[in-house]
Amino acid sequence: MPRLGITRSADQLNGLKQKAIEKGIELIPLPLTESIPTPFELPKEVSFDSTDWVMFTSKNGVDSFFSQTKELLPENIKIAVIGVKTEEAVRKHNHTVTFVADSAVGKDFLTQFTTTIDLSGKTILYFRAEHVLTQPEKYFNKLDCQFHQIICYKTIECELPSDTQELFSKEDFLFFTAPSAVESFRRQFGRPKAKIIAIGKTTEEAILNINWEISNRLEKPDIESVLEYI
Repeated sequence: MPRLGITRSADQLNGLKQKAIEKGIELIPLPLTESIPTPFELPKEVSFDSTDWVMFTSKNGVDSFFSQTKELLPENIKIAVIGVKTEEAVRKHNHTVTFVADSAVGKDFLTQFTTTIDLSGKTILYFRAEHVLTQPEKYFNKLDCQFHQIICYKTIECELPSDTQELFSKEDFLFFTAPSAVESFRRQFGRPKAKIIAIGKTTEEAILNINWEISNRLEKPDIESVLEYI
């Protein structure tokens, strides 16, 4: 029975566990990172009533934002998100999404959003992680708009048991779901023995940048589809 390590916690993989069993795959959670909300305040010159757009580029950003915002956003605010999973997270908080990017890559999202939507004279709030791979300022500086970045969560590294690497052979698989998980695994265990699968282009780039070989990259960043690659 092949083993599949996924860089998520066990409770995040509940929907996948039974499907893996049915396919004869042993699923092993590898919670290398954890996202935690950080307190935030709006800039003094901004209020939600005067805001036109709110941007999210991850489910963690959505959940962290709404965990600290007890009231529903005003109806005039439009919401832009990076992909389907982030859109689903917004809908769970009883809001609709106006703009969903075609790509789940940060720079592609920013390019599409700033070139297809008329943002002249608009106020945009971007609720984001403490550290992001794509710096958005250059996409908005050339526009006649007010763009504000607000940190609402951060990602921290979680230590796994020192023998974690020994759970996997060359016939097994490691599925990395974020660049931060790649860096955490590298720091704790070095190069993996197992075959590597990346959830998307950004994670793939993080893996290739440290000269690791990739077995596969998902066509769509949907965790449940990883079983098709085993």
